[in-house]
Amino acid sequence: APVQDLVQYETRVFDSGFGKHTTKYMGPPDEENNKHWEDLYQAGISMIPIDKAAKLPVKTYPIPERPGYYVIGIDVFHQLHCLVGFNFERILYMDRNEDKDKDGLQNMDHLDHCIDSIRQSLMCSSDISTIVWVWDSASHKARPHANVTHTCRDFEAIRQWSLEHRAPVWNRSIFVPDPLRQDSAQY
Repeated sequence: APVQDLVQYETRVFDSGFGKHTTKYMGPPDEENNKHWEDLYQAGISMIPIDKAAKLPVKTYPIPERPGYYVIGIDVFHQLHCLVGFNFERILYMDRNEDKDKDGLQNMDHLDHCIDSIRQSLMCSSDISTIVWVWDSASHKARPHANVTHTCRDFEAIRQWSLEHRAPVWNRSIFVPDPLRQDSAQY
């Protein structure tokens, strides 16, 4: 991965999301928390020079307007897009045969793709931090306590790299002969 050399690990205590342990991303959607969510995944699509693109195990596509540069996405931003990037309520209640997104994909297909992408990522990263149980004297029962320490990649460093390497808007309908790739994908 182009960002592998900047990956650093940090220990972080997760917020449980209950009581006083909520985050700025929680609560009914409003201008403020929507902005926090959007800031997470707006790093989106990045570009790398040909020498880095040549090292990728699966080749990517050149940017027509930027000779010598190739488009990539760091998957964490794709996963964040899948988590919050479109209106789930509208998709959950619509007819499966109606409404296509801007790329012509059926929105239900897009939703299925996103949910399965998040599943695969969770299974791939397999966070093995231990959630403990504590006695809750108010409810008189043992409850899970998720405010435990995790070992995490430094997300801000990865986000900053992606912002610094953000790809320009590019014409996706222009075919570019590519010395790194001789095939094409079919969807």
